[in-house]
Amino acid sequence: MALDEDGIRLLQVVGLYSSVYTEIGTCKSAAARYFREEESRLGNKLTKAQFIGVIGGTEPVLDKPAFVEMDYGTTEGGTGHIGFICHKQPALEKGLRDRMAALKACELRSGCEFVCTTTHKGSRKDSSCFFVGADWKTGFTRKQYLEPKGIIMEQAHQAFYEEVWVALNWQIDLPSEKTQLGYTPEQVYDLFFPIDFRFICNPRRPAVCGRFGLPSDRLWRFEFFVMKDEGGDEMSKPEKIKEVVFPYIRHAGSQYDLSQDVAFPEDCIKVLRSRPFKFSARSCNRWSDGRVILCGDAAHIFPPFGGQGIASGFRDAVSIAWRLVILCNNQSLVKTVHERVLKAWYKERKQQPEKSLASTIENGRFVTEKIR
Repeated sequence: MALDEDGIRLLQVVGLYSSVYTEIGTCKSAAARYFREEESRLGNKLTKAQFIGVIGGTEPVLDKPAFVEMDYGTTEGGTGHIGFICHKQPALEKGLRDRMAALKACELRSGCEFVCTTTHKGSRKDSSCFFVGADWKTGFTRKQYLEPKGIIMEQAHQAFYEEVWVALNWQIDLPSEKTQLGYTPEQVYDLFFPIDFRFICNPRRPAVCGRFGLPSDRLWRFEFFVMKDEGGDEMSKPEKIKEVVFPYIRHAGSQYDLSQDVAFPEDCIKVLRSRPFKFSARSCNRWSDGRVILCGDAAHIFPPFGGQGIASGFRDAVSIAWRLVILCNNQSLVKTVHERVLKAWYKERKQQPEKSLASTIENGRFVTEKIR
């Protein structure tokens, strides 16, 4: 759900920049500035808004001072774009598909099933010079074709990370009426779902939460750690979500001079997804064999603490695309040429994921320090 400045730059390259902030995602720092302006205009102090805040403690309280704050709205990274946005992936994928469908240089066939691949002449419906498997971490291409040839997913960093988390996506409807305390429905939403993205360093159960997509979408993400004696499927069930997540959207009545606690209306919450994920740090020992290539999550897997998964996949695709153009336009070259080109490509590309994985794992160690 995070796309860094390089990912934004690459969307601009393929002609999607006009959709970045109108359909795909939001720069939270810009939203935070607007939020503060609204606070000043209305004379209300709702909550402190930063882009990323790291909070501690064991109490399920989101509106507390962060002991580390980071503003990724800066444009000082070198590309001219902001640090990153929290995007809505279906909108991002739709934009890419629409762009592909509009280009004469490629053909998009959705709903097709890949059956087999061969490296010799034979009967087939389609043929190509190269085959690129960008088929997510489930890796059909890798498992069915390349693993027998010695290509495997392996530990990508000496600080090995492999844990189960539950990822929850909510869509929030505004309460229907103004509260007795004078808060508008929009203000109630802002009170319970802070505009900033938060790493929750709770030693009992680490978590991460924040808004994503467009402000008008009112989408909220909450991810929490699954303990060793718990099951991911069990912890993603509604009763466990109420036990783990709902305390964070319940406020003490004393905050509003009330005798009873106040909870955000449950009937205003629509669960879009609740499922466990195994977050790993892995990379394939090789990313190609012959004319079959792995790209994106099929070649490397990131934990969620650095927002580098999609951006790294974009970098893979861009860097392999121009090499394939050269190879496809020079079919007379001997076989060893394309093997050398592809080997040079993935040796070059592996450097960035390895560095990103190192910093991502350190972020994860920081968030989950007390439970290990």
